[in-house]
Amino acid sequence: MTSKWPRRWADSATIAILQHLAALEAQTINEQLTHALNSRVIIEQAKGMVAERGGLNMEQAFARLRSYARSHNLRLADVANDVILGGLVVRLRRGMTSEEPAGARRSSMVDSGLLT
Repeated sequence: MTSKWPRRWADSATIAILQHLAALEAQTINEQLTHALNSRVIIEQAKGMVAERGGLNMEQAFARLRSYARSHNLRLADVANDVILGGLVVRLRRGMTSEEPAGARRSSMVDSGLLT
Protein backbone atom coordinates (compact mmCIF):
# COMPACT_ATOMS: atom_id res chain seq x y z
CA MET A 1 0.00 0.00 0.00
CA THR A 2 1.36 3.44 -0.95
CA SER A 3 1.68 6.31 1.45
CA LYS A 4 -0.69 9.28 1.14
CA TRP A 5 1.92 11.72 2.49
CA PRO A 6 3.51 12.67 -0.86
CA ARG A 7 0.08 13.52 -2.25
CA ARG A 8 -0.78 15.63 0.81
CA TRP A 9 2.54 17.50 0.54
CA ALA A 10 1.88 18.16 -3.14
CA ASP A 11 -1.61 19.45 -2.34
CA SER A 12 -0.25 21.71 0.40
CA ALA A 13 2.48 23.04 -1.90
CA THR A 14 -0.09 23.74 -4.63
CA ILE A 15 -2.30 25.65 -2.20
CA ALA A 16 0.70 27.69 -0.96
CA ILE A 17 1.73 28.54 -4.53
CA LEU A 18 -1.81 29.58 -5.49
CA GLN A 19 -2.10 31.77 -2.39
CA HIS A 20 1.24 33.41 -3.20
CA LEU A 21 0.19 34.08 -6.80
CA ALA A 22 -3.11 35.59 -5.63
CA ALA A 23 -1.24 37.88 -3.23
CA LEU A 24 1.15 38.98 -6.00
CA GLU A 25 -1.77 39.70 -8.32
CA ALA A 26 -3.53 41.74 -5.64
CA GLN A 27 -0.34 43.71 -5.02
CA THR A 28 0.06 44.43 -8.75
CA ILE A 29 -3.54 45.61 -9.04
CA ASN A 30 -3.08 47.80 -5.96
CA GLU A 31 0.06 49.39 -7.45
CA GLN A 32 -1.70 50.02 -10.77
CA LEU A 33 -4.68 51.66 -9.07
CA THR A 34 -2.39 53.82 -6.93
CA HIS A 35 -0.49 54.95 -10.02
CA ALA A 36 -3.75 55.73 -11.84
CA LEU A 37 -5.02 57.75 -8.89
CA ASN A 38 -1.77 59.70 -8.63
CA SER A 39 -1.83 60.41 -12.37
CA ARG A 40 -5.40 61.66 -12.06
CA VAL A 41 -4.41 64.06 -9.28
CA ILE A 42 -1.54 65.42 -11.39
CA ILE A 43 -3.84 65.89 -14.39
CA GLU A 44 -6.40 67.72 -12.25
CA GLN A 45 -3.71 70.05 -10.89
CA ALA A 46 -2.44 70.81 -14.39
CA LYS A 47 -6.00 71.43 -15.61
CA GLY A 48 -6.45 73.98 -12.87
CA MET A 49 -3.19 75.72 -13.74
CA VAL A 50 -3.97 75.84 -17.45
CA ALA A 51 -7.52 77.02 -16.79
CA GLU A 52 -6.40 79.76 -14.41
CA ARG A 53 -3.57 81.04 -16.58
CA GLY A 54 -5.57 80.89 -19.79
CA GLY A 55 -8.95 82.04 -18.53
CA LEU A 56 -10.48 78.72 -19.57
CA ASN A 57 -13.04 76.45 -17.99
CA MET A 58 -11.90 73.01 -16.83
CA GLU A 59 -13.22 71.21 -19.92
CA GLN A 60 -11.33 73.57 -22.22
CA ALA A 61 -8.16 73.20 -20.16
CA PHE A 62 -8.42 69.41 -20.31
CA ALA A 63 -9.02 69.54 -24.07
CA ARG A 64 -5.86 71.64 -24.49
CA LEU A 65 -3.78 69.26 -22.40
CA ARG A 66 -5.14 66.22 -24.22
CA SER A 67 -4.66 67.79 -27.64
CA TYR A 68 -1.08 68.74 -26.84
CA ALA A 69 -0.30 65.24 -25.55
CA ARG A 70 -1.80 63.59 -28.62
CA SER A 71 -0.17 65.91 -31.14
CA HIS A 72 3.24 65.35 -29.53
CA ASN A 73 2.73 61.60 -28.92
CA LEU A 74 3.12 62.00 -25.14
CA ARG A 75 1.27 60.55 -22.18
CA LEU A 76 -1.26 62.97 -20.73
CA ALA A 77 0.14 62.45 -17.23
CA ASP A 78 3.63 63.36 -18.45
CA VAL A 79 2.38 66.57 -20.08
CA ALA A 80 0.47 67.44 -16.90
CA ASN A 81 3.54 66.81 -14.77
CA ASP A 82 5.62 69.09 -17.02
CA VAL A 83 2.99 71.82 -16.68
CA ILE A 84 3.05 71.53 -12.88
CA LEU A 85 6.84 71.56 -12.69
CA GLY A 86 7.01 74.57 -15.01
CA GLY A 87 9.11 72.77 -17.60
CA LEU A 88 6.48 73.05 -20.30
CA VAL A 89 6.14 76.39 -22.00
CA VAL A 90 2.62 77.70 -22.14
CA ARG A 91 1.53 80.46 -24.46
CA LEU A 92 -0.76 82.69 -22.43
CA ARG A 93 -1.71 85.29 -24.99
CA ARG A 94 -2.28 85.11 -28.70
CA GLY A 95 0.61 86.35 -30.76
CA MET A 96 3.33 85.58 -28.22
CA THR A 97 6.34 83.73 -29.56
CA SER A 98 8.85 81.51 -27.86
CA GLU A 99 11.55 84.12 -28.58
CA GLU A 100 9.95 86.65 -26.21
CA PRO A 101 11.80 86.99 -22.91
CA ALA A 102 10.16 85.85 -19.72
CA GLY A 103 8.62 88.69 -17.83
CA ALA A 104 5.35 90.45 -17.15
CA ARG A 105 3.76 89.21 -20.36
CA ARG A 106 3.96 85.52 -19.53
CA SER A 107 4.09 83.13 -16.63
CA SER A 108 7.04 81.08 -15.50
CA MET A 109 5.91 78.32 -17.85
CA VAL A 110 7.56 78.06 -21.22
CA ASP A 111 5.73 78.45 -24.57
CA SER A 112 4.08 75.18 -25.65
CA GLY A 113 0.98 76.34 -27.45
CA LEU A 114 -1.30 74.86 -24.80
CA LEU A 115 -3.09 78.16 -24.36
CA THR A 116 -2.97 79.67 -27.83
